[in-house]
Amino acid sequence: MVRVRDLGRRPVDTVRLATLATQISGASTMPRKIFINYRRGDEPGFALALYGRLETNFLAEDLFMDIEGGIPAGLDFVQVLQDQVARCDVFLAIIGQNWLSMTGERGERRLDNSDDFVRIEIESALRLGKRVIPVLVNRAEMPQSLDLPESLQPLARRHAVRLTQDRFRADTQGLITVIESALREADAAREAALAAETAAQLERRQARIIDTVRAARADRDKQAWKDRRPDFNYELLRQFAQNRLSASVAILLLIATVGFLSGLWTGVALAGAWTLVVTGIHAIITAQCRKFLNESAGRVNIGRWRTRFVILDLCFGIAWMSNVVAVVRVDEGASTFILFVTLLVVAVSSMLASSLPIAMIAATVPVTFAVALDFTLRGGMHNYILAAMMVMAQAYFTMLARRLYMTTLATLEARAEKDALIGELEDTLLQRSETELK
Repeated sequence: MVRVRDLGRRPVDTVRLATLATQISGASTMPRKIFINYRRGDEPGFALALYGRLETNFLAEDLFMDIEGGIPAGLDFVQVLQDQVARCDVFLAIIGQNWLSMTGERGERRLDNSDDFVRIEIESALRLGKRVIPVLVNRAEMPQSLDLPESLQPLARRHAVRLTQDRFRADTQGLITVIESALREADAAREAALAAETAAQLERRQARIIDTVRAARADRDKQAWKDRRPDFNYELLRQFAQNRLSASVAILLLIATVGFLSGLWTGVALAGAWTLVVTGIHAIITAQCRKFLNESAGRVNIGRWRTRFVILDLCFGIAWMSNVVAVVRVDEGASTFILFVTLLVVAVSSMLASSLPIAMIAATVPVTFAVALDFTLRGGMHNYILAAMMVMAQAYFTMLARRLYMTTLATLEARAEKDALIGELEDTLLQRSETELK
């Protein structure tokens, strides 16, 4: 049971500073529901009598009034008071006849002192929206708003109850009825808040579970798709072969044009021989592409065909390199022609071999290397710049070919996934139809 302080033993400030007997250092965390605020020297006997009367109707732990004890050293007493008020549901402000006019040691009115304990407690209760009930003792009058500090002025608007010495038991019984009603409302509000918080927690938990399930399902579907994802190597090789066949006539025209122009430097015989060799390589590539397309997908050896296409493109690139070398030997001033041939070969190869990037590299690196080396060996800033331009052009078209390859692969994957989803949908519809028929 809480032991009420001796009201006459201590000076007022020391008594208040040694307050609030829920003992901060280890008291129960359960909220004290009824807080009794009073001032020593202003009807202290009524405060004590009211505490005793309330103790017969409420549990001792549900009541709070200053008791013996102290605030541990180093703690902010204002914060301590505010914490104690925050724990209550009903705040009783006992107002006697001297409550408004009592002064301190220096003659100033206590309510005007921002460190006054009574003021701090009432300010906290009003600010926190507590059920503040002014309790007027005997003939005490409710203070007017203008007589109170600004922070306490809302107190003047609170409906008060009166306790008299002659009708103390009846008056306190009426107050108890009001307190019980206020506590029921506070309990109902707490239960509603708890129910709302529980519902919110359940919703958040359900949302987390749904998100987790969806994420797991998405990961599972993604992994399942990876596990059953078809191998696109055949489709990529098939697209490579189709590209080479569709551009076969254009490549023949390119070979004939470059052979004719190179004959202006190397002579008809050498240019004609080069044209025949390159045309032969191109014919072999075309024939192999047709053979690949005519072969059934189940019998295709992907690794062997890929190696075959890379080797043929490497031979094609070496043949173009030989043309450049032959022109350089005859006339080192044919820089424009060399750049034209190199860029044309690199650009065409990057487009045709976009589905097989290694073949593009095999077809372009020999001629690019030969031209860059030739410009470098000539010396001079102009030739160095041309050599750097060739290397940069090779890097650019290589990146372009890689990008085209990734785009092609993504298109094939999307198409395959769409077909798989359509197939699953058709199977589901078929199973549903069979079930309905049964």
